[in-house]
Amino acid sequence: MYGDFEKILLLLLYCFLKLFLFSQRFHEEYKDVEYRKIEMAKAEKLFGLDFTLYPELVEVKEDLHSMDILYKFYNEQKVF
Repeated sequence: MYGDFEKILLLLLYCFLKLFLFSQRFHEEYKDVEYRKIEMAKAEKLFGLDFTLYPELVEVKEDLHSMDILYKFYNEQKVF
């Protein structure tokens, strides 16, 4: 039915589509977390507290950016 090459191509297509869907969901969740971070920073400032750093949030932002680059590259290369 399908050769090995076609199976690999179908698997890659599936993976990139999943990446795109997850990327969209993660972007939405990231925006929500970023908004809450800003609100927390305002509250910390109001009470004269030190700002809390969120290194994990920076790492997530970088990962999302990397996923966007991969998906953009895939989108530019696909041929229908």
